[in-house]
Amino acid sequence: MSAPRPVLDEAVRAALDEIGHPISIASSVRDRDGAIVDFRLEFVNAAAAAWTGQPREGIIGRKVGELLPALRTSGLFDELSSVVATGKPFRKAGVRFLDAEIDGRPVGGRYDMGAMRLGDGYLSAWKDIGDGDSESDELDRTLRRTHALIRLIRLESTARPVLRPGFAT
Repeated sequence: MSAPRPVLDEAVRAALDEIGHPISIASSVRDRDGAIVDFRLEFVNAAAAAWTGQPREGIIGRKVGELLPALRTSGLFDELSSVVATGKPFRKAGVRFLDAEIDGRPVGGRYDMGAMRLGDGYLSAWKDIGDGDSESDELDRTLRRTHALIRLIRLESTARPVLRPGFAT
C-alpha cells in the first residue's frame, strides 16, 4: 500500500520549532482493509519533545497509541481518525486528558487541542491550560500559522508495510 508521507525541509522544521505550542505530524497506520489502527509520528516540534520529556529522536517513528495509550481511552484517537477520514478539522477547548502518561511520565491535564488533515495523517497542536481558562484564541493563532506552513510541506508516496493479523510493524 502506498501512503503519502510528509517531508519537511529544514526551513519548515525551523519555523515549526519557533512555535511555542507542541505540534506533531503523524501518518496513518492502516490494516489490510484500510482501517486506521494507529498513527506513526513523523515530526514533533521542540515544544512537543519537551512536553513528552524525551529527545525528539526518541519519539519520531513511534506509534502514537503505544506512546500515549490514553489517546484511545479519551476518545481522541477517534477524533483524529475522523480528521483523516473526512478532512474536517478538529478543535476542542478545555479537554480533560486524565491519567495520561508517556513512558511513565504524567502528561495528564486540561488542554486546548486542534488537528487538521495532512496527507494520510494529521498535524496537531495543543496547549496545556492547567486549571485556568481556555485560551482558544492563542491556540487558534497557532493553528492558523501552522496551516500556512502546511502548504510548504511536501507529501511523497512511499510504499508502507500493511499490518497483518498477528504482526506489528
